[in-house]
Amino acid sequence: MFLAEDRIMCLEILVKAGSNWLLRYVPNSIALTDPPDKLTDLFKQRRRWINGSLFASIHVLNKIFKIWHSKHNWF
Repeated sequence: MFLAEDRIMCLEILVKAGSNWLLRYVPNSIALTDPPDKLTDLFKQRRRWINGSLFASIHVLNKIFKIWHSKHNWF
């Protein structure tokens, strides 16, 4: 789960109790990837991404209220 989605990593950093991390968007950052060579590999990749996105969304929704118990809330 933690390797699949960057939103999981960001949420875990954000809701970690007792920590005061700084999370920022870096517009000039560069990400590299290895594109699939075959159409079947592309379909397999997309299926993994869809499944990962679904389970990451469920994970985030289950933990979203921990933000109010961390030092990162905006209230």
